[in-house]
Amino acid sequence: MASKVKDGDKKKLSDREKKYQKKLAQERKKLDKIISFPGRALLLISIIAGLLIFTYTYFGSKTEVLSALLTSFFGFSVVFIGLGLAMVLYFFFKSEQIKKEYARQLEIERKEREIDEQSKFRREIAELESIEKELFDKKNKQSGTKSETVKQSKSSSKPTMTDEEAYLEEVLNSNMKNV
Repeated sequence: MASKVKDGDKKKLSDREKKYQKKLAQERKKLDKIISFPGRALLLISIIAGLLIFTYTYFGSKTEVLSALLTSFFGFSVVFIGLGLAMVLYFFFKSEQIKKEYARQLEIERKEREIDEQSKFRREIAELESIEKELFDKKNKQSGTKSETVKQSKSSSKPTMTDEEAYLEEVLNSNMKNV
């Protein structure tokens, strides 16, 4: 019984794979048509131009066949090379424009990331400062009032740091070591 269920699942899987392969083949054909279109269009336009030039020179100007064929060949060549160069230049400038747009978009995204990182860093610094202040306040409550430290610093002729300044300097030094 279990083998029958597995066979059914395999059949469904193979059907899915077949559909996927068929869809993939259709997409490849579409892509090939899109890629080959400019070349085909260039060739067809050049052939039509050559035929029109031949028709005009042979029937309109009443020249010989070889002269009309040579003129139409030159006309075909000029149209083919001229339009080919024009198409190449168009695609070149279009691709350069797309590259510039892509580079500008990447630059904008990079700046946005930097701004996000800076704001995140500022928030973390503000949070750390608030935590440091809380810790310092707790430390002051445990060790006594601030007035005692101020009196000690005023009584000595040499200026000394308060507990808060010493603590902040210690935290800054430890932060600088981590960076």
